[in-house]
Amino acid sequence: AGYYGVEGMGVTATYCSLIFTLLIYATIIQKSRNLYLRKAHEISFFDYLRGIGHLTTILIGVYLVSVIISGDRGPLISFGLLYFSGYFFVTKRKLSFKYLVVFVASGAFFISLLGIARSFEKEMSFTQRISTSLSKVDDKRVSFSPQTKELAGSIRALHSTVNYIPNRHEHLYGWFQVQNVITSVPFVNYFTSNLLDYNHFRYNSSASFVTWINQGEFPTSGDGTTCVADFYFDFGLLGVVFGMMFFGYIIRYAEFVMYAREFPTLFAHIFAVVYLGSALYLSRSAVLFELKTVVWVFIILWVNARMFHLKAKRTGTSSRMYL
Repeated sequence: AGYYGVEGMGVTATYCSLIFTLLIYATIIQKSRNLYLRKAHEISFFDYLRGIGHLTTILIGVYLVSVIISGDRGPLISFGLLYFSGYFFVTKRKLSFKYLVVFVASGAFFISLLGIARSFEKEMSFTQRISTSLSKVDDKRVSFSPQTKELAGSIRALHSTVNYIPNRHEHLYGWFQVQNVITSVPFVNYFTSNLLDYNHFRYNSSASFVTWINQGEFPTSGDGTTCVADFYFDFGLLGVVFGMMFFGYIIRYAEFVMYAREFPTLFAHIFAVVYLGSALYLSRSAVLFELKTVVWVFIILWVNARMFHLKAKRTGTSSRMYL
């Protein structure tokens, strides 16, 4: 099964990673809002990085190196898009088509490389896994598009879902969507699974259910999921149609917020950045999965704004930068 997913992070490490991610989102969103209010619309990308802060960039770099070595690709995608979304929000510039093609092609290759590397045994060093992965990517006999073969393999999760639901298990009628909403409220999720008699691990998420379908009661790694499978678990074909229409709407709304000339509300800005930053990753997750990130980052920045308002009242200075 490879080493990825065999050993998960402990509870402390998981919460530390979550808190770090939330703080990075909050920092970049707040600093990009400050830069916008200072009318720094013509700055270069390097000036934008200086505005974000060298310490923030260094911390993100160290974090990304550690997660890349572990084989996790999600933070690399999300933080990369997070940085660019802040820059595009400040300058209102758009990425040209030729640069988009270069980024997509190189990104697909690198992400697939990490995906192949994480499937090898834990005893291999990171450089050995990358070297072996390169030889596998270059093997033209495997696929007509070896650079994206590993990414395309996620379709297996959808096949497992459609084959099992509803023939051998009824639809869950919104449970996974409700669960994603519930997890946005801190600590509430601990009580709902027992209350609704969904206390088996397969009901934790659609990814857990797919893993249970394929590996049974004692899985050795996670099989993952897709946003299409997530909707199908709950509502079947109609759920997929309307769910993906909803997904398209919120991504379009996020794009509108990022490029509108009017200064967005704090919640709308957070929502746009989080969902644009997660848009690629969500194809292999659930559409509402990042809702908790939106809510928790909003709470952090709301508390931050209230603190600066109080400080501004005491000192008689303007706090507009922190709205």
